[in-house]
Amino acid sequence: MQDDDIHDLIKTMVENNIREVPVVDKDGKILGFITILMLLKEWLKGSLV
Repeated sequence: MQDDDIHDLIKTMVENNIREVPVVDKDGKILGFITILMLLKEWLKGSLV
């Protein structure tokens, strides 16, 4: 995922009060979930800059 995609995802999640989104593989199988808190923690550490 590119940085712009991550920033768009965070913006969409915040604007729409979405707390988590699924992570899927190329076949659409759910691999897990990522939360807004997980994304923000990584952003604060500088991993998503």
